[in-house]
Amino acid sequence: MSSGVPFALVATGTWGLWAVGSTLATRTTQPGRASALTLAAATVVVGFYTVVWERGATVGTEGARFAVLAGLALGAGMVAFYLGLSTGRTGVVTSISALYFVVAAILGVVFLGDSLSAVNVAGIGAAAVAIALLSQ
Repeated sequence: MSSGVPFALVATGTWGLWAVGSTLATRTTQPGRASALTLAAATVVVGFYTVVWERGATVGTEGARFAVLAGLALGAGMVAFYLGLSTGRTGVVTSISALYFVVAAILGVVFLGDSLSAVNVAGIGAAAVAIALLSQ
C-alpha cells in the first residue's frame, strides 16, 4: 500500500462527514455563512496541526503564492458547493463535485508535465458520462 493511501482514506471519510454536515448546515444557514463557519473551524484544525507538527517550518515565496491561489480556488469552490447543497440533492451535488479530479488531471498534463494513459482518458470519459447521468 502506498504511503499516501492511509491519509487519503482518512480524507475520504472526513470529507464524507463534511458533505453531510454541510448539507445539514445549509438547511438553516445561508450558504456563504455556512462556508465561512466551516472554514473557521477548519482553520482551527489546520492551525493546531501546523503548530504541533510543523514547528519551525518555513514558507517559500513561490509556495506561498500557490497556497494563496489554491485557497482562493478552494473558497470559490466551497461557496459553489454550499450553494449546490442548498438547492440540490446531496448525492448529486457531492458526486459531481467529487469529479474535480478530472480538472486536476487535465491541468496536471498541461502545467505539470503529467501523462495520461489510454485507461486514464477512458476514466475521464466515464466521469463525463457520470456527470451527465447524475444531472438527470
